[in-house]
Amino acid sequence: MIDHQEVGSEALPPHAQLIQMGTASWVSAIVSTAARTGIADHLANGPRSAAELAGPMGLHAPSLHRFMRSLTGLGILAERDGQRFALGWTREPDKFDGKNAD
Repeated sequence: MIDHQEVGSEALPPHAQLIQMGTASWVSAIVSTAARTGIADHLANGPRSAAELAGPMGLHAPSLHRFMRSLTGLGILAERDGQRFALGWTREPDKFDGKNAD
């Protein structure tokens, strides 16, 4: 049986825990897609808009913008002025080139 430890001073209420469990696969898919597209590498040199990134990434700009907003909601990206996005808490991304993969 799993022993759930409290994180911080208070545990989440049961309904919030249920919501987290239900949306865990969505979060996993969003993070996985961010890694596959290499979005952190595209933002490593500073903030850029979805319109600026769509062409080089081969993606639809409005869809990319919505995806970047999702990453912002998770704290992975931060939205700046002019609909530009920067790396969030990941500040210095580890660029994945496949050489260090297990």
